[in-house]
Amino acid sequence: MFRVLLVFVVFVTNIVGQKCTCTDDSTCRVWGDPHLESFYGFKKRVNVIDDVPLNIYTYGDFSITATTFGKDLMDEIKFGDLYIWHKSDCDNNKKLLPIKTFEFPDGSYVICTVRCAKSGRRKNKKIHLNLVIQKFIETDSFVSFKEYETKIPSNGVCTHLL
Repeated sequence: MFRVLLVFVVFVTNIVGQKCTCTDDSTCRVWGDPHLESFYGFKKRVNVIDDVPLNIYTYGDFSITATTFGKDLMDEIKFGDLYIWHKSDCDNNKKLLPIKTFEFPDGSYVICTVRCAKSGRRKNKKIHLNLVIQKFIETDSFVSFKEYETKIPSNGVCTHLL
């Protein structure tokens, strides 16, 4: 009942012209050789081109990209010009690498979590990286994440609708 009341209050404040703060978020996952679950729940295996970084998410001048090795396993993920995760960071059974955040000029922001993983047969397990991106938006009127994200000039595999 509290949620219904809260939504009603937001609706009423919009009618009388007062500013409200509405938030929404979505998650994109890229893992393995690489598989994808986009911000919109679309799932597929990503086709990677040799020697071409995979554009995971780009908005404005900020990009999250990855390079791959072997069976297209991610070995390096670049977080704009701010940080690089590499599979060599996975030494000593480390599983979770440093979490990074970036805020865009419009106030939206991403939080990236990178985990070390192993794949392959028992003796030949290869270390690679898995990525989770959470993107948060905040607007002064109610708009869904999908409506917002499809209106801004963003691209990359995380923005795939189908």
